[in-house]
Amino acid sequence: MHHHDGTLGALDARGTDQDVDGLYRVVEWVAAKRNFLGPRAWDEYGRRLDGLRTTDLIGHATRVVDGQVQIGDIVAAPAGSPIAENPTTQAVDNRTIQPDPIVATDAATALPVGTTAWIDATIYCTPDGSHVCATPENPVATPRCPEGSPTVGAIAATPGTVLYYLGPLLATSSAEGFERVASTGGRGGATLG
Repeated sequence: MHHHDGTLGALDARGTDQDVDGLYRVVEWVAAKRNFLGPRAWDEYGRRLDGLRTTDLIGHATRVVDGQVQIGDIVAAPAGSPIAENPTTQAVDNRTIQPDPIVATDAATALPVGTTAWIDATIYCTPDGSHVCATPENPVATPRCPEGSPTVGAIAATPGTVLYYLGPLLATSSAEGFERVASTGGRGGATLG
């Protein structure tokens, strides 16, 4: 993110609030308003516009070394009042940048713990728990992941049903599977027979 004051910033593209299913939502940058929008609205520094600062977006330290932007540890959003939404602000650059390629599920499980990546995968939730696996051609036809698939905590279907959340997923790797997962491809469900 290039700020008006000439500095650079990096924010986690997932909002800080989980939806009723336990998933995070990817926020959208609206260049014309210089705000991030999702279930809430945040300024360009990740400060929540309604002032509830406990749900500011997660920021990361940034620096430029030899023309490359390096993103580091988590940092707090800057102090001060959020910059109010300005519907007349003109976009300087409205390009969307995908910083990393989407990786396959197998490659994502090999990433170091704490790594955030876009994953070509689907989440399948049964009453026994939730797992991440490669998306089949027809997600409804295969309502379960293979044995030993990585897990996603805090999401489960009601008895007799399966839920699925289509990717790509934006997720952070953990020792058991993935956490802070945002699904970008919609959702569905089926009844187990």
